[in-house]
Amino acid sequence: MYQNEPIPTLRQWGAIQVVRNSAAEETLGQLCALRISFSKTKSATDNLFGLSAALLDAAAFAADSNIRKLNVNRWDDGAFILAEFENEVTAEIELNLGLPASMPGIYFVTAFCSEGITTNQPLTGYFNPSGVLLADQGSCKTFLVDRDICEDEIAQARCRALADGLPPVPQTIIDLIKEYFQ
Repeated sequence: MYQNEPIPTLRQWGAIQVVRNSAAEETLGQLCALRISFSKTKSATDNLFGLSAALLDAAAFAADSNIRKLNVNRWDDGAFILAEFENEVTAEIELNLGLPASMPGIYFVTAFCSEGITTNQPLTGYFNPSGVLLADQGSCKTFLVDRDICEDEIAQARCRALADGLPPVPQTIIDLIKEYFQ
């Protein structure tokens, strides 16, 4: 399943950018944990290994830290990845390529911080196309991100990464996750 070719990064995904920036600015305190839910219908161009590596790289980028521990459980159309970073942030990544064709994809990122959460997951309903939520004890604010959060945005982020000459997913992450996909 592992292919020896550059894997486009998801570091430019709008939700990941917001999490990284709000963590750096400590908008809601210190980043403690991340949860990424990435579910879609499998297409001919999807590569489970490549998407797993790209999502793990995006989590490491959002956490702004290197991976200390990694555990991956995978199956035919998906994977569950649990990572602990050197700065003690943990990330839980759920990748599912088994949605029926009648369902739109689900691309949620939730950052759990010491004083609140940042997420593009809606509080109610199924979609939150309008942006990202920041919530703490006193308020819940919604603001727009530069890029819409949808399947096209994911593909565009990966294409932009290649077009902008951004480095692909680092080899260190590929090497860490590769053993789970052989």
